[in-house]
Amino acid sequence: MVSSPCGRKIKLDKAVAILILNHNQAEYTRDCLASLQQIDYPSSRILVVDNGSADDSLRQVAQAFPRVEFLWLKENLGVAGGRNAGLREVLRGDPEHVLFLDNDTLVAPNFLTRLVSRMDTDPSIGAVQPKIYFADPPSRVCSVGGRLYPRISHYQHPGSGQFDSPKFHGSAVIDIVSGCAGLMRAKVFDEIGLLDESYSPYCHEDVDWSVRVKRAGYRLVVEPAAKVWHRISTQPGVSAEKLRYLAKGHVLFLRFHTRFYDLPASLLWVSVHIGRRYLFPAVVRRDWKSVAAVFAGIWVGVRQKPRPIEWPPTKDRPVGSEEESEASSLPPEKRIFLVGVLGPFDSGPTRVYETLLRSHFVDRFQVRFLDLRFARNVADFERVRPQKFLRLFWYLLQTTYWLAKERYDALCIHLSTNRNAFLKDSLFAWLGFIFGVPVVVLEHGTNIPTLFQKSGRIMQWFMNATLRRVARCIVLAECLKFNFEPFLPPERIVSAYLGIDSDAIALTRSEVTDSSGQVTVLYLSTLLESKGILVLLNAVPKILSKYNNVRFVVAGGWGWDSTKIKAAVGQFLGKGNYADAVSFIGPLRGKEKLRALQTADVFVHPTLVDTAPLVLLEAMRAGLPIVATDVGAIPEMVVDGVNGFICGKGNPEGLAEKIIHLVERPILRQEMSQKSRQRFESLFTAETFAGRLIEIFESTFAETGGGVTAEAIETHL
Repeated sequence: MVSSPCGRKIKLDKAVAILILNHNQAEYTRDCLASLQQIDYPSSRILVVDNGSADDSLRQVAQAFPRVEFLWLKENLGVAGGRNAGLREVLRGDPEHVLFLDNDTLVAPNFLTRLVSRMDTDPSIGAVQPKIYFADPPSRVCSVGGRLYPRISHYQHPGSGQFDSPKFHGSAVIDIVSGCAGLMRAKVFDEIGLLDESYSPYCHEDVDWSVRVKRAGYRLVVEPAAKVWHRISTQPGVSAEKLRYLAKGHVLFLRFHTRFYDLPASLLWVSVHIGRRYLFPAVVRRDWKSVAAVFAGIWVGVRQKPRPIEWPPTKDRPVGSEEESEASSLPPEKRIFLVGVLGPFDSGPTRVYETLLRSHFVDRFQVRFLDLRFARNVADFERVRPQKFLRLFWYLLQTTYWLAKERYDALCIHLSTNRNAFLKDSLFAWLGFIFGVPVVVLEHGTNIPTLFQKSGRIMQWFMNATLRRVARCIVLAECLKFNFEPFLPPERIVSAYLGIDSDAIALTRSEVTDSSGQVTVLYLSTLLESKGILVLLNAVPKILSKYNNVRFVVAGGWGWDSTKIKAAVGQFLGKGNYADAVSFIGPLRGKEKLRALQTADVFVHPTLVDTAPLVLLEAMRAGLPIVATDVGAIPEMVVDGVNGFICGKGNPEGLAEKIIHLVERPILRQEMSQKSRQRFESLFTAETFAGRLIEIFESTFAETGGGVTAEAIETHL
């Protein structure tokens, strides 16, 4: 029995596993082990992990210490990887505590007793650090624990380099336990996992682990009565290789642990710190190798994907067992960062993302969705407002934060087909490129080659640079692949038909059939010239001059060219007696829209510019014969003569002819109604769409590996 610092009697029967890491430093390890032979703590187990040393000198040391265990690794796994290998071994023995100890240290005989005594005074303590001195001179303090400044993503070891004095004699709560020497409560590893190997080969893994321990609710303390001497040089000067790892560690720690609202200050401080401590001194020395190493470390830190945190193995499962191998080989759940729009008004893209986020796509992958809301309504699309630039900056900052903080296997975005919007969307793609996340384009538009041809040289260069880096482009029909064929090989361009929920229609067509013989033609879209509203208005007189039993229902809100369209509608209603035959009922949503679809007999969509309008899927789901134009993916949605008719765009005579053809043939309308519903159920349901996207993303992950690994970056550099 010994007394704790507060006078309480403490039992010394709690097992402690001591982990020492060695890499080509057998002499240091021998001296450290000799020092440990003098400790007065009776219940300890020492494991030396040889981290892929290039010589056999440690085996001679092993013969001199028969009671010490050795774990021989075939390759250097770095500090975190080597210590994790040792942890997986010792934690199976169910120790009470685990001690990390650098092999270039010497310890006082009572240091471990003091550490355990301090740990046992309070169950909320997760780790205890001894007072660490420099070995030369032995009275100069190396570390009494670290202090973290989370608002700027910075830490330091107060008092490092100073000679010992009374101000370092008291026990204190700290933010960081040095990786040089620290006693950890073993059960903490069960709660937060092992060390993060993203920091390999070394630098910042101890800071990262300390932060995670504190977030789990534990305290970290220093026990100055426990003394360790660290045999490192106090002279200035750092190798280019270490500068690289230091810069990388700073960037990774900022990415993983900076809170969103602290990101601007942290980015500024870390940039200043790296420049002041590492970059500027190297420039002054004209050490260009070190300068290059710092930039390489920053680049690796930005691009490298976080590695999943490992968890301690099950204690009753032997190391290397078949069961453990199978469990460790299971692929991790893939994460997708999806950039899209969910409002604030009803639109095709909005419906796409709503459907996708309700489907089993989000059950197969972990999806984080960023909702981009630039326009307040359809008329606001083409307007340039300062608020839009502020929103863009805010969305880019959020994207930067999440790509830096979390591990993503793909970034999925849409690329607009006008210049300014393309530039805006491309910024998100470039964030994916910078962070090494494969970018998948889910394209809603068309005519990208036209945009390219009309652009200047700089814009063409930018479009080429952006599109050629994309991992996969998803278009909404086979006929739309031409958009990316000038930029990408065919195997990176795939198609997927859009889909919507199949169970939204509660009524059957037989329940809403009009027995009066009246035929209702429905237009359901925004009242835009580009959507063909003027073409329809020009076709109406031709139809009504031949049949007076046709009623037209125009449902939709005004668009950005509302002034022109309102004038045209007013002129249309004023020059003819069409008020009874043509009803403008405004935008419809929910049950009102479903009722309009169910009570219609023919659906018309004379659009001039479109890609794959979701409103056609709604018409097919409702079992309507469709008259539409041959633009975008429409010819693959509406098969001419099967579930509707295709006419040339901007052709009122052709549109009137197709509608009249259906008005005159009720049996044909019924046949096409059945074909529309069948075609929808076979190709255009939400389940089919989600399944196709899952297939595409899984094939993308198989080819790209889900992103950039640290090893790939290191090899490239």
